[in-house]
Amino acid sequence: YRQLLRRFYVKAIKAARKHMDDSKPIVIMDWPAWLEWWQENGKFSYKEFGHIVFSTHVYDFSLTASVEEAQKKLMRPVDILRNFTLQSGYDLLVTEYALNSHGSGQDEDMFDYNGFADWYVHQLSQVAIGSMIWNFDSYWSAWGSVASNTVGNSLMNWQAINANFGGASKGAGQSASKDKHMRSHTQTKVQQPAHRRQEHWACVTQRSDKAGCRGSCAIFGLLILVVHLLW
Repeated sequence: YRQLLRRFYVKAIKAARKHMDDSKPIVIMDWPAWLEWWQENGKFSYKEFGHIVFSTHVYDFSLTASVEEAQKKLMRPVDILRNFTLQSGYDLLVTEYALNSHGSGQDEDMFDYNGFADWYVHQLSQVAIGSMIWNFDSYWSAWGSVASNTVGNSLMNWQAINANFGGASKGAGQSASKDKHMRSHTQTKVQQPAHRRQEHWACVTQRSDKAGCRGSCAIFGLLILVVHLLW
């Protein structure tokens, strides 16, 4: 099935590149479990396909009632993302995550959503160039908690959560857990081991108080399909 997707993406990206500069990122999305497949089989070189960025969605639906349990549960997908970023040569975006499956999200829910979100966003910032919560103002606050002041019994301080973070700029010999990064709107070329695919660029973006991405990385995932159909 992924081989069929790759053949489609090859045609779609080449069609899109007739109307887009190579430096404009085109985004391919897949789930964490499939990132290793793309790492080994994608082979979207910059010379042939331009700047290709991958995105993924990170969810866990098993009930985890404590912050420690939730952190432990999510370290597996975080490790998958880290390995992909370090080894694939592609930038990675987390274009969906949520604070679900820790409680009802109502007043009686005592899960520390603010503390967990602070930990989670900073984990994602170490393995990806940016992350986006699933929904801004969902009826269920754990799924769209940015517009809400509270989730469960926790006051949410998104301004503080998003105040200090960096991109996934990890070169050869650098620690994946390093949390001090330069904040910039510009793309920074990252030193890393020689790779047979495309060069790796890390775009460190800045978020507003409402956790919206303001950086120069644009998502063109749907555009490749539109361009392919139009041309």
